[in-house]
Amino acid sequence: FPFHSLGKLRDRVKRKLFSANYIKEDLTIDDWINEWLEQLNNSALKVNQGYGLGTVNVAFGTSGLGTVTASDFVDVTKVLVTYNGVDKFLTGKRTDNQILPQETFNSSHPYYSWLGDNVFRIRPSDTAGTAELTYGNIYTKLVNDTDEIPVVMRTYTQSFVDYALSQAYYLDEKKGLGDQFNNEAKLAKSDFIKQITPRSFTGPQMIDITDT
Repeated sequence: FPFHSLGKLRDRVKRKLFSANYIKEDLTIDDWINEWLEQLNNSALKVNQGYGLGTVNVAFGTSGLGTVTASDFVDVTKVLVTYNGVDKFLTGKRTDNQILPQETFNSSHPYYSWLGDNVFRIRPSDTAGTAELTYGNIYTKLVNDTDEIPVVMRTYTQSFVDYALSQAYYLDEKKGLGDQFNNEAKLAKSDFIKQITPRSFTGPQMIDITDT
């Protein structure tokens, strides 16, 4: 199998656990590999809003309410609104408890707020339209032996093996070995976070300015 594939990662784990008869099926190791993929993907999304992006168009009515149904949706990084299908306006972000009862909004400078996990409201809400959402993706689970981990993680294959080994040793009640390999995986994760963080987002010169 390709070096960065599920089949190859599983094989590397199994070769280091050749006497681990308590692991009865490959699916156990596959789950550990996917757990670590989930951790790295979530870490990347937290520090880099330009990583793993998807887009979806969601219609909203005169109530301003829209529901995101994309199955890989995590969190929105940008929302554009159009009321005529041609002109698009970049929205600001507000929370409902920040909005005054008699507050007015301009359609050329709309705002969005969240009402639930996947339900949002566009203001002003007297006209129906479409919101174009750019969002971070949930990781794609590795299922087939030839499925490969994302490109940005391919220099961290050892961390996948180390994490799976740590879980195996914990399962075998060998906490010392489990901690050893778990720490190795965490160190690699720390390096990955540093690599995936945009250079302009670090250091004393970076100031995060929010919309007033």
